Amino acid sequence: MFKILMTKLPQEEMQKLTEAMEDGLTETEMIEIEQILSKYLDKAEYTKMMNILKK
Repeated sequence: MFKILMTKLPQEEMQKLTEAMEDGLTETEMIEIEQILSKYLDKAEYTKMMNILKK
């Protein structure tokens, strides 16, 4: 999934994601990440990534 994110997300958005995940995700960060991912990933990729993040 990381490879998909690197190719689909702009560097700025990827940086936001990695910074948010460093210390675990707050509810607010999770919402922000959902919004970012929904802009750049197709439905299948989005679903896969959300399943990973919610574990």
